Amino acid sequence: MKFTAIAALFSAVVSTVVAQQPAGPATAGIAFSAPLTGSQFEAGKPNAITWTVQNPQAPPIDVIELRRGNPANLQVVTANILTGPVNVDKGGYTWNIPANTETGVDYALMAKNSANPAAASYAGPFTILGAPPGTVNNTNTGSTQPTGATGTGATAATTGTSPSGSKGSASSGTQTPSSTPTNAANGLKAGMIGVAGAVGAAVLLF
Repeated sequence: MKFTAIAALFSAVVSTVVAQQPAGPATAGIAFSAPLTGSQFEAGKPNAITWTVQNPQAPPIDVIELRRGNPANLQVVTANILTGPVNVDKGGYTWNIPANTETGVDYALMAKNSANPAAASYAGPFTILGAPPGTVNNTNTGSTQPTGATGTGATAATTGTSPSGSKGSASSGTQTPSSTPTNAANGLKAGMIGVAGAVGAAVLLF
């Protein structure tokens, strides 16, 4: 009886804490399915960026940044790998990575619409196999545009196409931006302290 009452109290308090957590950051209306965390893309070849649609009414994606470094402080390597806007319902984009792109395991992509840059979707970290470390990256991506999307180019990326190289482990296609506020973590910490206090009080009562 004592254990059941304590368990019920714990469950109720945890539910309250979770309900009070703020919603996650807005996305660009997509969740990346490639590249996945830990997967490999190969420089000098076309690589399939793919995604699932979270919001069919989302505006076209007109910027995909190539970033690199510490996830908490990603640095922009290429400001935009796209040659033109891509409708979210296209499901992907074929990216011709310049052959002189430096090899690294800490790359990430950030997709957004420039009219609402705060709503972004992230992919990575993933590996690019390319030029030896120390090579200056070429910002001319030579990417191709999916058929039917606004802009130039005519090569469509097929949803579900695996990127060149080995597969990565499955993970969320959307990564948390480096500027994600810490209020959610602080709120969770405070809530769990409240849980511990409530459980302790219940034990003393019984």
